[in-house]
Amino acid sequence: MRLKSGFVVSKAGEDYVAVATGEAGKDFHGLVRNNETAAFLLEQLKKEKTEEELVQALLAQYEVTEEKAREDVKVFVETIEKAGMLAE
Repeated sequence: MRLKSGFVVSKAGEDYVAVATGEAGKDFHGLVRNNETAAFLLEQLKKEKTEEELVQALLAQYEVTEEKAREDVKVFVETIEKAGMLAE
């Protein structure tokens, strides 16, 4: 899976936001506020990744248990999938 082309992730004050630009902006309106971890995962998804690769990236970047990383990645993927942010 990977993030649709045209999504930009940036820091805005204490928050991270993802906004759609270009063609992606035709289907997705608004912005998505994220925490640092979600922004990290969105950056990972600029290239094709599996859920397992996302879990491993979280484990390498943050001090978190494997169980928590798997749970967080599952919720994250479900959320951005429902929002239509993943490429088909």
